[in-house]
Amino acid sequence: MKLHYNLILFLLLLVVNGAAASGNLKYPVDEIPESLLANAHAVVRYQSSATEYLGPNRIVSKQKIAITILKESALELSYFSEGYTKLFKIENIDGAVYNSSGKRIKRIKQEDIIDRSAISDISLFEDSRVKLIDPKCTDYPFTVEYSYTLKINNSFLWPGWSLYSGMNVSVQQSDVSYKVPRNYNFRYKVSNFDQEVIISEDEGSKTYTWKAENYQAPTFEPLSPPASLWAPTIQVAPSRFQLKGYDGNMETWKEYGDFCYSLIEGRDNIPEETINEIRELFTDEMTDYEKISKVYEYSQKKNRYISIQEGIGGQQPFDAKTVDRLSYGDCKALTNYMMAILNHLGYKSHYTIVSAGDDNSMIDPEFVVDNFNHVFLNVELPNDTIWIECTSSHSPCGYISDFTDDRNVLVVKKGGSELIKTPSYSAAENRQTTRATINLDDDGYAEATVTTSYSGALYSSQFWLTTIDEQDRKKHITKSIDLPNFRVEKYEIDAIKKRQPELHKNIELILPDFATKMGKRLLLKTNRVNDFTTIPAYARNRKRPVYIRHNYSECDTFVYNLPENLQIESTPKDVSLDTPYGNYRCSIKKVDKQLIVHRYLEISKGTYPKEEYNSFRDFLEKIATADKATTILTPKT
Repeated sequence: MKLHYNLILFLLLLVVNGAAASGNLKYPVDEIPESLLANAHAVVRYQSSATEYLGPNRIVSKQKIAITILKESALELSYFSEGYTKLFKIENIDGAVYNSSGKRIKRIKQEDIIDRSAISDISLFEDSRVKLIDPKCTDYPFTVEYSYTLKINNSFLWPGWSLYSGMNVSVQQSDVSYKVPRNYNFRYKVSNFDQEVIISEDEGSKTYTWKAENYQAPTFEPLSPPASLWAPTIQVAPSRFQLKGYDGNMETWKEYGDFCYSLIEGRDNIPEETINEIRELFTDEMTDYEKISKVYEYSQKKNRYISIQEGIGGQQPFDAKTVDRLSYGDCKALTNYMMAILNHLGYKSHYTIVSAGDDNSMIDPEFVVDNFNHVFLNVELPNDTIWIECTSSHSPCGYISDFTDDRNVLVVKKGGSELIKTPSYSAAENRQTTRATINLDDDGYAEATVTTSYSGALYSSQFWLTTIDEQDRKKHITKSIDLPNFRVEKYEIDAIKKRQPELHKNIELILPDFATKMGKRLLLKTNRVNDFTTIPAYARNRKRPVYIRHNYSECDTFVYNLPENLQIESTPKDVSLDTPYGNYRCSIKKVDKQLIVHRYLEISKGTYPKEEYNSFRDFLEKIATADKATTILTPKT
């Protein structure tokens, strides 16, 4: 009987210990819903953000995330990387690593946390630092869990929230909350998210909460809008705020502009000798644009761009006198310097803040929030507006590239700041023009002279070639030529710096196999110089609209000088395509001993319904087919 009792006790202990062990399991992979594994390289198991406003100079935000890494392609998501500055600190970092069954295999220790400077290569000085953790795990799948606290010593910076953690990343559960005093004007904007806010109240505060679950991994789709236009997000911005002794209000663009003006007010102290030196560059015959160009060229030659991110969130520039003395500055300082000179010379110029880069949709006129990352200059003339990129050492005065074109910007004026839109290029302005003369022999050998010109935003996409050494330049030019068996005999690049600049690329080529010999016939692909070949994949279940960022056009003329002993047997038919997305024309005619090809392609910017993706793709495919058309040459009888 005693033996039976001991056996039962042993079995009970096994059950209890097994239950205890089971209770310690967290994030087992087999608990991920099947729908979240489709197309996923990683799954965020749990994500939470709880932010509390405690006063004008104190916000606390508790963050937690657990993410399961399914494949090596998502390994970087297992790293902890959070930056901080003097404006906010990161504390109470905790973390752990779990295997596929949910058993904890590692606890993050204090010595695992790396704390280092986050100064970038282009910065002279930053007060930014970063805390890093590498969990050092590659036994897939595994899960990492991190929690930490943000202590923000101002009321300007508020953590936002997004369900989007990257392509091929699902989210199993996520919640976000903001606790504020009941009388505080809490401002937020919800985008692409259909869950209603839950508002709870206690004696003196309100808490706004959103919850989400089972967000399936988004996948790459060609010609998609930037994530800011389709990802579920919540943006949060203060109403009244304090930042390092400065008071501000972000309820309207004008009020936020007033705050920005307070950061630059009184920093226009240019030495008189500098103003006199610049005045000597002017002549009475010069137009206002020419005088402003002279000031810009003076600053470009004198100063160099160096990023400086410290102090008031990297938002306040050096004063103009300091830049004049040191001959360097960041975008804020160089813009303030240029503005100070022009204002002293009697021109109205305005410090302008912008969200620069590929995504031009970051600033919503209806929701005031500081999503800006760059500063440049707006010059206001009676019948003209000039935009100046003060960090560039080579841009012509008044040229605006795709870094700052076609987007909302805040023009900062004393008592009259306003949100306006920068210019957008038309297809005629944003153009690549190619003229080629090809001398063809009867065996398919050819010699060609090709001149390609770039204007609009395309100018800046090619100008960088003039800034690198000769060896690298030739390598890039050779790599850009999509022709079989060719040799570059000679090339030159000519950048014409004017307000609407152009860049011309002239290349002389030897093409031994330009046309194909087939028996007595010679097959000549009519457009081998600038043929369209990039056709995106066909889509069955497109989820996002078609997004074309820029207007764009190509205007080509190819002249083939034909050999004496060959005649044209057939040429491709003329092609004309008209669609909502753009149009295409190609015509071929024989004039004396020449075959002349005229080709025009135009793509229209816009956002088109996802249902039209395959129609747009068909348009591109027809262009590619037309560009492959062949002329047949035969011997004269």
